[in-house]
Amino acid sequence: MEITDVLKILADKSDLNIVVSKEVRGKTSIFLKDIDIEDGLRIILETNNLAYEKEGNLVKVMTRIEYETLYGRKPFERRKIRTIETEHIEAKSLLPVLNGLKSNEGKIFVEERSNKLILFDLPEVITQMEEIVSSLDSPSITRVFNLKNVEPDKIKPKLQPLLSKEGKFEIDPLTKKIIITDTLKRVEEIGKLISQWDEKPKLVTKVWTLNYASSKEVGEKIKDGLTKEIGNLKFDERGKKIIIIDFEEVVERMENLISAYDQPTKEVLIEAKIIQVTLVKGNKLGINWEVLAKDVDNLAVKGIFNVLANTDPGGRLEVGVLTSNDYHVLLEALGTVGKTDLLSTPRLTRN
Repeated sequence: MEITDVLKILADKSDLNIVVSKEVRGKTSIFLKDIDIEDGLRIILETNNLAYEKEGNLVKVMTRIEYETLYGRKPFERRKIRTIETEHIEAKSLLPVLNGLKSNEGKIFVEERSNKLILFDLPEVITQMEEIVSSLDSPSITRVFNLKNVEPDKIKPKLQPLLSKEGKFEIDPLTKKIIITDTLKRVEEIGKLISQWDEKPKLVTKVWTLNYASSKEVGEKIKDGLTKEIGNLKFDERGKKIIIIDFEEVVERMENLISAYDQPTKEVLIEAKIIQVTLVKGNKLGINWEVLAKDVDNLAVKGIFNVLANTDPGGRLEVGVLTSNDYHVLLEALGTVGKTDLLSTPRLTRN
């Protein structure tokens, strides 16, 4: 039915007074049951690209364009306003963090005199902002940590990224102390890490003797996997040994790497025999390999190539393949057609 008729029905069934703009028109179909009257009104208008504004018991229904022109915002926004007063830090110092969280329609204002933040955004975004403000707006405390094993200078670079913007630390190399000033939460987190770093490391030492690879080359490949500031690697190139000192789990990991690198290099051996055959009278025109192949079971003649004129019987190159390593049988067979002389046995190894 016409949407204006639907709005009349809603007005009759509720205590709402509904005023409809003359620009509102069109038809709609609805199937509603056991629903709050305002939820039904919202669904009908939103699905038909319309909007409304409620003032007391009066509901003004209009198009979205009319709504944006009148109120300067999009209809059906869920934005809320929340005011937060900070106690320990300046409210304006939180702006860089909160601006990264706000939605596209969100706004953040700072009242510097009262040190308040005014948040205008979606409810879920405001909840996130409140959690951030709560974690950052904590009183600063100072705590002193006494180191037993690690030198303060070694963990100094690790501390700076862990501090909040207002946090600071000092070190005393002579007494091996670290003084941290920050929020309670940050100081507790940093304290746990300092305790872990200051634990006396349980190190193990292991020596590997390589069979194939160079100890120097393998050492260069795996050294980055050691624990920084703790692990140590040495190699003996003459004895082909690698010595590693580190935590047990690191040493176990290194053992797998060393085994993977200490593998024999794959090589191909090419071995040839160059044989001169002086043919007897009956074979002056050349060797008939097909006949000879009958005496050598595994010899297969693969091809005959003319290297001189077709009429020259001596201008042929015949190629055969032995399907096994029993080439000694072939040499014996060649002895039946002439005198054989082994000229050379070249060998070539390639990676």
